[in-house]
Amino acid sequence: FYDGTKVVALNKDTGVEQWQSEEVTVTAYELGTAYAPTLVAYQDVVLYSGGERKMSAFAKTNGETLWTEEHAESGHHSPEDVLCIDGLVWSGANAQIKQQGGTFVGRNPRTGAVESEFPLDVEVNWFHHRCHRSKAADGYILSAGTGTEFVDVRNKNWTIHHWARGACLYGIM
Repeated sequence: FYDGTKVVALNKDTGVEQWQSEEVTVTAYELGTAYAPTLVAYQDVVLYSGGERKMSAFAKTNGETLWTEEHAESGHHSPEDVLCIDGLVWSGANAQIKQQGGTFVGRNPRTGAVESEFPLDVEVNWFHHRCHRSKAADGYILSAGTGTEFVDVRNKNWTIHHWARGACLYGIM
């Protein structure tokens, strides 16, 4: 969990603290109903994004910082995307999708190295992402630059669906 200054791990059986990360930052101006830090446990890492345009990974066993890299602004007044698909950690430059270009980046969860990257390849009509984070499914990121876009991370292309859109804050299910 994020305790307001660092990531903390507890033993699932005893509740005893196992480790604390070094201090990490969070964008405090929007903490409330529309924003919160993102924390994802995936494979042997714990991934964190606090809205400061950085993503960090910590070793699940001891909290050691494995890497910290730039993290593109995603969503619109919503938590940052940290999506795990096919062994990579995905995030996209889709908050202001027309200006940013919508490029999605897949990083190695242990090293932070970029292993896949591809830009928006459809015409979006909206000026910013809907007011919720993207979602992940097997092989797809479901983004919301116009309605709902199915971003195929395996074939590196986008399919746009103008007729389906999620509600603010929650998004699609």
